[in-house]
Amino acid sequence: MAGLRSSPHRQASTSSTRRGILRSTLSNSGPPREAVFSARSKRVFVVSGKNPLTDPGGYASYGYVVGECLTQLGYEVDLLAFGERDEEVRTAAGRIRTFGSRTVPRRTEFFPFWCRRFAREIHAALGEAEQAVVHGVGPWSLAGVLAMRKNRRIKAVGSYFTTLRNEMFWLAKGVPINDYGLGPKARYQTAYLVVLLTLHPIERWALSRLETVFVHYEYTRKLLERELGLRGRNLVMIPYAIDLQPKAALNMIPAAPADHPFEVLTVCRQEPRKGINYLLRAYRLLLDRGVTFHATVVGSGALLEAHRKMTR
Repeated sequence: MAGLRSSPHRQASTSSTRRGILRSTLSNSGPPREAVFSARSKRVFVVSGKNPLTDPGGYASYGYVVGECLTQLGYEVDLLAFGERDEEVRTAAGRIRTFGSRTVPRRTEFFPFWCRRFAREIHAALGEAEQAVVHGVGPWSLAGVLAMRKNRRIKAVGSYFTTLRNEMFWLAKGVPINDYGLGPKARYQTAYLVVLLTLHPIERWALSRLETVFVHYEYTRKLLERELGLRGRNLVMIPYAIDLQPKAALNMIPAAPADHPFEVLTVCRQEPRKGINYLLRAYRLLLDRGVTFHATVVGSGALLEAHRKMTR
């Protein structure tokens, strides 16, 4: 196991105790201090937007893992998401509570409307003197900020990977006209401008009011510092742990017979940021050079049909 290298500015390691206290040891910040998750606030609301049971992946799956970890540490966890109807399901990650709406679409672009609903539900679920932490994932951190404004016993934290502005910028950049035509380019460019003018200011406001922002990548830390001006004690970096395949093991892979084509399998969403068009170009170069192989790209997405056309 190895951790990704990270900035020395604000790196955290966590540990649990029998009392269910989550401690955070922060470098360059004095003695270990208790994080916002403590025995005084045993109630945690995780806001992921999408339901991890019906729409897994991305923020939803991350939120589920956060809920599962906190549940194992002894916290009472509610995971809030939008859905077709109001319902509650008990899982290893706590109670997954979904809320439906006849007027608001179930899409991330409408997160300000959904976060207002989630904030109301958080207030309704808490007792008069009960403390709680709201852990939002990405832009869904807005729910905790809204809830905190009306209840000082609520602490709002968030986990971030990118910003809506940065995400839409690369979506627009990832559909070159020579590969996809003018239509997709115009749609994604328009979406970027809409996000820049409407959703980006809301996200910036919410991020500036979070008590703690957790990041896992040096890229994200630099992005939040550059784009949103976040610095100092409210920005905590928790590196992922990853498995490393020893290079020596690669020599142990048996070579396929010369007359037997090897298989290449790619599992990926078919969206602009993934670079599937560049992958398909690379495959074409290999074929033109006489390399025998069979390649499959598995995944749904807005650009699936465009990628199918590129393979013909």
